[in-house]
Amino acid sequence: MGRRGVKLAALVLVAAVLPISAASSTQTAEQTVPGSGSPPIAVAVYEHLRSEYEIGIAAPASSVTPELTSNEAVSAADGFGGWAGSTHLVLYTDFANAPDEQRLAWLVVFRDATIPSFGPPGRDHRDTVQTVAAFVDAASGEDFDDVTLP
Repeated sequence: MGRRGVKLAALVLVAAVLPISAASSTQTAEQTVPGSGSPPIAVAVYEHLRSEYEIGIAAPASSVTPELTSNEAVSAADGFGGWAGSTHLVLYTDFANAPDEQRLAWLVVFRDATIPSFGPPGRDHRDTVQTVAAFVDAASGEDFDDVTLP
């Protein structure tokens, strides 16, 4: 099972809804990272990504224009059966595997996403509904990382 499956399966413990309204559908990371006027819940997401997954997000320069639109990013990441609550253009850093590389990506937050339950054979398995953060490369459209959020 790849990194994506391990992350999703490992955090099937808590099911909560990230209170980001649908009205805030498209934002830049400047609205979501600490020190830039972020709403408190977005700062909590930033800190969760860093502490639980060793993922860093930062605001790209305002002059950066992604090749993919936020709607195209949502389409590329839509495999969870939930609905996209918000999208954010970010610089993604995987501190565990490539700490010196930043990748321009769309962070797509899916609310009410269905996560399959994995576990030992013979046990009762129930899918859970959680909030998922999908990272989509802003140039290629590849959904390259997915993690659950509190």
